[in-house]
Amino acid sequence: MKMTRTRLNFSVDALAFGAFLFLASTGVLLRYQLPPGSGGLHGRGTGAGEGQQTVLSIWSWTRHDWGAIHYWIACVLLAVLAFHLFLHWRWVVCVVRGKPTDRSGWRLGLGAIGLGALVLLAAAPWLSPTSQQTRADLRGGEAIVSPKNEDLEAGLRSETISDQFRGSMSLEQIADATGLSVDYLVEQLGLPENTPAGARIGSLLRAQGMHMSDLRRVVDQNVGPDREAKQDREAVR
Repeated sequence: MKMTRTRLNFSVDALAFGAFLFLASTGVLLRYQLPPGSGGLHGRGTGAGEGQQTVLSIWSWTRHDWGAIHYWIACVLLAVLAFHLFLHWRWVVCVVRGKPTDRSGWRLGLGAIGLGALVLLAAAPWLSPTSQQTRADLRGGEAIVSPKNEDLEAGLRSETISDQFRGSMSLEQIADATGLSVDYLVEQLGLPENTPAGARIGSLLRAQGMHMSDLRRVVDQNVGPDREAKQDREAVR
C-alpha cells in the first residue's frame, strides 16, 4: 500500500499521541507510585543489612528502571514531533510570514529569533557547568547530623534526642548512641530476634509497619526528657 501524505501525517500524529500518553503515564507513576526514596538496587549502602533494604517495584522494575523508560519515551516523542514539524515546515513558514507585505521579512526574522531563543533556553541546563554543594549549603546552612559525627552520642542524649535519628542509621548505631542494648531495642520495637545489628533502622521499621516516631517514643521513654520526668514523678511519690 502506497504511503500517501495523508497516511503519513496520520501515522506520525498517532505515534506522537501514543508517546505522549505513555510519557504522562510513566510520569504519574514516578510521582505517586514510585516516589523519590522508594529505593533501587544500588546506592543504598553495603553494610550488614544491605540485603534487607526494602525497594518498591512494579513488574520487578524499580523507580530507576521506570525513570530510564520515561527518558527514552521522551526522546521518541521529541523525534516524532521534530519529524512532524519537518513535514509541515512550509505551512509553518507561511503562517509566520503571513500575507506578502513589506514587513514579511521582519516577521520571518522575528520568528526565527524566537525559535532560536526557545532552543537556547531548552539547552541552557546542558550548557551550564555542574557544581558541588553540601546538603547543608542547599538547605541554607542548616546542619545535618551524621552518624559518624563525634558529637552524635552527646547530641542524642540532649533534649532533642528524638529529632536526631535518621532512617539511614543502623540499629547498632542507635544502641551505641543511646546506651540501650540492641536486644532491648529489638524487644521494645517487636523486631525479629535474629535482626542483624547492622541493619538500617528505617527499613526495619517499615517492614514492621512502623515509623521513626515509634522508635523515638521508645528511646524517649528510656533516655531523655520523658525518662527524667518519670523519675521526678517517682521521686515526689
